[in-house]
Amino acid sequence: MKAWFERLTQRERWMVMAAAAVVAVAVLQLGVIGPLWGGSARLEADLVDRGQLLAEVMAAERALARGGGRSSDDVVGADESLVVIVDRTSRAAGLGPHLRGTQPGGDDSLRVRLEQVPFERLVPWLAELGDRFGVRVDTASFDQGSEPGLVNASLVLQRDV
Repeated sequence: MKAWFERLTQRERWMVMAAAAVVAVAVLQLGVIGPLWGGSARLEADLVDRGQLLAEVMAAERALARGGGRSSDDVVGADESLVVIVDRTSRAAGLGPHLRGTQPGGDDSLRVRLEQVPFERLVPWLAELGDRFGVRVDTASFDQGSEPGLVNASLVLQRDV
């Protein structure tokens, strides 16, 4: 390669070096700088989405704190078992395949285990349980799932009424 380069005329050497520099800049832009720039933009958009979700969750928490207690007349399905409500609503919300088990507890509580569940579907389902059925999350534990946006959740649900 060096012998080939030395056989070139001075003008050809400059053209080869200029072409090599252009290729090096293009590889650097396309292979390093571009992906880093695009990755930071995706992360920034994800951060904005998570901030909005956090704001919604905090607003829901404040609304629940102001709401106080409910009477059984205000709640849909007050005559249904908590297990039945959770099973029916989780399937309607598309969470049925992720539901790994329920274990009844005392005093109208239920331990629920969900695996590899999309967080974006889990939160509205929990809000629906609270809004329509008077079921609140007593305790919750979340672990990161196998892919971004998926979680493993262990919940203890408590019926207020």
